Amino acid sequence: MRLKLIFILGMVCLFTSCNIFNWTSSSEGDDLFYEGVKLFNEKKFGEAKEKFAEAMKDDPNRSEYRYYHAKATLYESDINFLTVARDIIQPTEYKGSSNLFTLPLYSRPANLSTQEKLEEQQYKTRIYKIVSTCHDDIYPIFRAETYGTITREDILFSFSLFSLARSILQLRDTNNDGVIDEKDYYFFIYTTDDGNVQYDIVVPENLDREQIAEAVKNAVIFISDGATALVEIFMSDLIDTEELNQTMDELKNEMNQLLP
Repeated sequence: MRLKLIFILGMVCLFTSCNIFNWTSSSEGDDLFYEGVKLFNEKKFGEAKEKFAEAMKDDPNRSEYRYYHAKATLYESDINFLTVARDIIQPTEYKGSSNLFTLPLYSRPANLSTQEKLEEQQYKTRIYKIVSTCHDDIYPIFRAETYGTITREDILFSFSLFSLARSILQLRDTNNDGVIDEKDYYFFIYTTDDGNVQYDIVVPENLDREQIAEAVKNAVIFISDGATALVEIFMSDLIDTEELNQTMDELKNEMNQLLP
């Protein structure tokens, strides 16, 4: 249950993660940016993302361009993150015991066909690329290296979630090639009824120590940044406790309906 609560809290952060999911006004910007906003409002998210990407090339330090590129990336993906959360926390049988919980983003179901394995890898890689893109977009804002109306405080919730998610997925992409496939480690991470975390590892061929070390280093950096953002959030007045509790209750109800 501890694992389940962690991911429910993560989804609360996602859906209350402020401005990545809510429009703010900008008094500045060039034609490309406002063309992107117009396309986004018309639900042409892929075209909007391209406009925001062009604007970022013109001025990579403008926070609005980075912020809305991340937003368009999320909307274009059309991924149901509640479903992703359900997949992550759904109890599945592990080694003959129905009392163990696995992490599907790490583990692979048994007896998959070749086509099913390919589809599973593509699904995980797609989530990985979306998370990485959004994280890269807002990272300079978190570092206070940008200027504009979108500030560091505006993206703390979003940044913390993307950092923690990217840390998890980085370990799956053990050879750092941007793709989750047979060339990477498979970590069978699971928790027992008493809350202890255990794991098994499937080691692929031709994976050297330098690649593993780089993946671990990156994962530590991402999780450290995410933890820093979370601490800053909970040490500040950025949280409306009553609203957060209400959102958590609503999310729990939705999750209960999704879970078998």
